[in-house]
Formats: sequence, structure tokens, C-alpha cells
Amino acid sequence: MSRPLDFCACGRAKNPLDASAIHPESYAIATAVLERAGLDLKTPPAERAEPLNALLQRYTVAQLAAELGTGVPTLTDILEQGRPPRSRSA
Repeated sequence: MSRPLDFCACGRAKNPLDASAIHPESYAIATAVLERAGLDLKTPPAERAEPLNALLQRYTVAQLAAELGTGVPTLTDILEQGRPPRSRSA
């Protein structure tokens, strides 16, 4: 079965987002979310939960999506990818 290369989670990727389920068209939004949380692409996922949760204490997902010019479903998917599995329900 073939998979589109856009969604390939490759371990040798130059961009850390290439190893996520985030679509390349949403990389700018994902980067902006990390920056607003005081993080960057090099921040290990295990260290992202607290800053991302703090960001969501300041904004609703709808507010943040509107400010970033994206839809709520896209932002929700990005936020789920940005946090390790244990903190996703937080």
C-alpha cells in the first residue's frame, strides 16, 4: 500500500514536524502555536505539555484559531500532536 509522502513520518526528517501527523500546509500554524507558548521546534514533546496547557488557559481554542487564521479542527489536531499522549486530555 502506498502512502502520500506529505504524511510520511520519517525519522531522518530535516524538519521535526515531518515526523508528526501535522500536514505540511499547517507547519506555519504549528510553529506559531509553539512560539506563542514560548517553545520552538527543538523543544522535546515531553517538555511541551505545561506551556501548551498554559497557552490554553489564556485563549480558547476558537480565539487562538481566529488569531492564527486557521480553523478550530486544524488547531485542535496541531495541539494534540504538540503534547505527549499522557497530557492530551488535560
